[in-house]
Amino acid sequence: MLRVSYSAVQDWRACQQRYAYRHIDKIQPKIRQAAPELGTIIHAYFEHYYAALYLNRDSKTSHRSAVEAVLSKKMRAEIQAMAALADGLGSEDEAKTLLRIPITAKRLLTAYHRVRGAHDAGEHKVLLVEQSFELEFAPGIILPGKIDLLTETSHGIWLWEHKTTGNIPSQKHRFRDLQTLIYKVAIEELYGHELAGVIWNYVHTRPPQMPRVLQNGTLSTAKNQTTTVDLYRRAVKKADCETSEAFLRQLERKEREQMFPRHTLPLAQAEEVLLRDYATSVQEIGQARRNKDFVPVRNVSQQCDWCPYLKLCQAAVLGGDTAQIQRLHFQ
Repeated sequence: MLRVSYSAVQDWRACQQRYAYRHIDKIQPKIRQAAPELGTIIHAYFEHYYAALYLNRDSKTSHRSAVEAVLSKKMRAEIQAMAALADGLGSEDEAKTLLRIPITAKRLLTAYHRVRGAHDAGEHKVLLVEQSFELEFAPGIILPGKIDLLTETSHGIWLWEHKTTGNIPSQKHRFRDLQTLIYKVAIEELYGHELAGVIWNYVHTRPPQMPRVLQNGTLSTAKNQTTTVDLYRRAVKKADCETSEAFLRQLERKEREQMFPRHTLPLAQAEEVLLRDYATSVQEIGQARRNKDFVPVRNVSQQCDWCPYLKLCQAAVLGGDTAQIQRLHFQ
């Protein structure tokens, strides 16, 4: 049996060398980047929060316990250790960003619960939370996966995709997403549920900041600042100034539409086309893994700028010492 996850197929399609580094050599960068670490914490919050709702706990208690779980002393100590390592390897800016993760996460999660989570408690019945599965996708091919969230409303059953990002993708990106289609098949075959559609649950991870106090004693109401209703109200109290109701309404709209946007889509893709393409990629991976002489191809493109293995590829392309780079920067 060949077990190939969706993320492995993504890596293969993007760059065979990235696939080889991650899934064959199994090496990871020593310096943990702040953005994915923040995303991991937020995703863990979703797991704790919606699992508590599944157990019929009230929304406020569920939120409080979820925040305590993901922002524990152990987690803070791990963040400090990551920052110390990054600083020791010369990445001072990344170290500073890592150290800001706990406060950024708390601000985002507090706002998320007020804007989205509290309402979900009354509108959605939770059916599955972080449910792992294995689906025999084709003869000899096993697809492992994990369902973020499955809920039921008066309009049907919904598959959730939790996404943390610094840039909310376009509608066309969601329409062509293959993972949701694969998970639809898994839910139908393994759990017997017919889906009404997908809920894309986004968290924009730009760190919210307190509005600054102007020289005239009022607070900045600049549209381009990233803040939350909670931080604005705290700043008003601290500065002992009047609340701008117009700016408050603007913030509330910005939270819903830009900070925590949600998109509900039907699953309208042509299954036979997309699943065939997925199976073809899996078969290519299987053939490569069985070939002892397999040499991965580097797909050099703009995506390299965001690849965690950029240092290794640069050394290989420029004729540098890849072994030394791997010892210094990877584990």
